[in-house]
Amino acid sequence: MNRGAEACTAATPDGAVTLGKSAWAAWKADGSFTAYSACPPGSTMRVDFVRDRAASLKYVNPRGATVMGCSKPTVWVAGRKRVEMDPRTGDAVVEGKAHPWRPPSSVKRTSVDFRFDTSLHGWTGLSDLGPMRLQGGRMVVDITGPDPYMAAPPLDLPPDTVKTLVIRMRATCGEFGQLYFRAEGVQAGAEETCVRFPVEPGAPMRDIRIPVGDHPLWRGRRITYLRLDPEHGASPGRLEIEAIRGE
Repeated sequence: MNRGAEACTAATPDGAVTLGKSAWAAWKADGSFTAYSACPPGSTMRVDFVRDRAASLKYVNPRGATVMGCSKPTVWVAGRKRVEMDPRTGDAVVEGKAHPWRPPSSVKRTSVDFRFDTSLHGWTGLSDLGPMRLQGGRMVVDITGPDPYMAAPPLDLPPDTVKTLVIRMRATCGEFGQLYFRAEGVQAGAEETCVRFPVEPGAPMRDIRIPVGDHPLWRGRRITYLRLDPEHGASPGRLEIEAIRGE
């Protein structure tokens, strides 16, 4: 594992991989097993990769790019594609048969008022976060990798009812955070519906005010989804959130 700031390489049985900060690689000396979260040979894109030759199994998660011949997390067994999953929608294809993701229906929230004293309120960790837990009136979670993010429960926020999102939090690492949203009737890329906010690693618990109502794709539209990237640029660390509310 590379715990330093400078990239290094690891000579695995599947070729030399490049390890950026917090990247890792593991393998057996006889070449029967290789696994890594790093840049594969000939690529500058980090992927998650597992090859178990004894089980004739290979897994690749291209992490949003197109690498090693795939654009979605994919499993091959005995050289044949068995499973492919779309992380954007949750839909999967297993043995050539489509399996759309149909989550249990739930009442959509029409306001943003999450206080993490007695409940997580359906917030879900999606990437590079340890188990979420309640502790001392806060949501507490370990940041385990360079791209941590979590999603809110289903939302149905009427237009312009939330103009400022206030997150009361502290983090031990990071340079800035990002808030992603989806608005009804808007077809846009993720970075077009993203609002950045500053993070001061090691600072005491404080309110971070995000003026979402100033964003042209938020203003005047119904909001259906929120994703919070609480920090960017460093890991590991710890995150504590007391509340997320809308004004």
